[in-house]
Amino acid sequence: MTQLRPLMVPVLNVASPKPAGRSPRLDFLPLSKLRIDDSYQRKIERRGLSNIANICNTFDWNRFAPLIVARVPGAEEIYAIIDGQHRATAALVRGYELVPCAIVEATALEQPAIFAAVNGNVTPVTIFQLFKAARAAKAEWALDIDRVCTAAGLTALVYPKPKSEIKPFETMAIGTLRKLIIRFGTGEVTEALRHAAKHSAAAEPGFWTSGAIDHSVAEWRTAQGKRQEIGETSTISMAQRIRDLRKKGYSRFAIQAALRVKLADIEEAIGGGS
Repeated sequence: MTQLRPLMVPVLNVASPKPAGRSPRLDFLPLSKLRIDDSYQRKIERRGLSNIANICNTFDWNRFAPLIVARVPGAEEIYAIIDGQHRATAALVRGYELVPCAIVEATALEQPAIFAAVNGNVTPVTIFQLFKAARAAKAEWALDIDRVCTAAGLTALVYPKPKSEIKPFETMAIGTLRKLIIRFGTGEVTEALRHAAKHSAAAEPGFWTSGAIDHSVAEWRTAQGKRQEIGETSTISMAQRIRDLRKKGYSRFAIQAALRVKLADIEEAIGGGS
């Protein structure tokens, strides 16, 4: 059973607290009442459109964070979106009328500072944290990494370790493993790592770096007479490969980086498979 722990007050050196202002009001607001202030909001361009498409394709209210909005002075129940225009746009595309919002009291001059603070103070999610969460959720891409490592006798770490503490056959190369599995499949990567594990230095702590794993797969493929890059693939088979990877939980950008295809091709393949 999952072990749950309460929040704890950490030991921190913090400045004297300043007035926090009024608490936001939580409510569901009509999308028709929301507005975008182009003086500080980002234009929705190629990457933004891809993000919206991804939200639409995987839409789930359990993952929909409330928007942050502020009432527009002098307007009848009109609100400016401070944070969440991509989520709001995706909800609009999906045909929803209401979205959850945190309504704050902020002037037009204060809103850009809130936008910058919200988007600038986000704690980055590391590849280790992403892998750990995906594995707990039984996401196929994380299970693929586990399968490959188990078959090759490796242990994929879910947190970074100093070099002095790494044990034999432990690896922190989560991103590299994900990239290689996307590109060549679990079978080829497994065989390549099994072959590399026979090397005399393979049991040395710290051997299984990203560079070593990359080199091992490239060396094995060369020995098998295979191209280092993906072979000439028909449009139909590449589209199917993209759809298969998406079903396994790989993001559009992970597929793009590994297969070296355009985001437009990924969108076309996913659309063609839906």
